[in-house]
Amino acid sequence: MKLSRLFAYGAAGIIAGLLIENKALIVKQCAEAKARLLKKKVQKLTHSN
Repeated sequence: MKLSRLFAYGAAGIIAGLLIENKALIVKQCAEAKARLLKKKVQKLTHSN
């Protein structure tokens, strides 16, 4: 296999890995934000009674 093709596959693999990692971080941050909102709602409900 040509070195240029190996380099292209390696670069594509790195890019794909970074995209997947970026998506995972976005999902994690979204889940944390939703958890904070739910926690605030629970605190409001428990303090209002």
